[in-house]
Amino acid sequence: MQKSKEKNGLPIYLLCALILGILTAVTIFLPAIYYTKGNSGIIGYVVAFGGVADINGSKSLFFNWGATLGYLLPVIAGLLAFFVGKKSKFFTGISAFLFLLSGILLFCNVNLFLTTCYEHFVSNTSAFEPHLILGYGAWIGGFLSMFAFIACVVDIVKSKLN
Repeated sequence: MQKSKEKNGLPIYLLCALILGILTAVTIFLPAIYYTKGNSGIIGYVVAFGGVADINGSKSLFFNWGATLGYLLPVIAGLLAFFVGKKSKFFTGISAFLFLLSGILLFCNVNLFLTTCYEHFVSNTSAFEPHLILGYGAWIGGFLSMFAFIACVVDIVKSKLN
């Protein structure tokens, strides 16, 4: 008797990973970075894809590969785990790795932002850097991605025990 399967044969842990991956991608619409000195934040899609941010005046931001991967990898990992991971636990392991990578990238959003936009964004960098903190959208997305990683690992362990 497998407890990780529902009556329809759906692997419940992989379904949870898929849902958590989609929810992680949705956090792109929440503030990813806060500028504490001005009490303003930058939304995740502006950090990832570039755009105009209103911190210390309007600034045009560049495309950020790290943040973009942090928001898009969970969807890819969730789809891979749910649709292919049912047949092969190797792909569930790859999905677990992608969820872990995504969580790390989201938790490093401030550093990725600074490496992409450092010279362009500010003129006085020493006064600006300590005032950037991780926004609640990146925190939520990182934790959701880590929970999806745990769901994939639990599914792998359960399949090995059965």
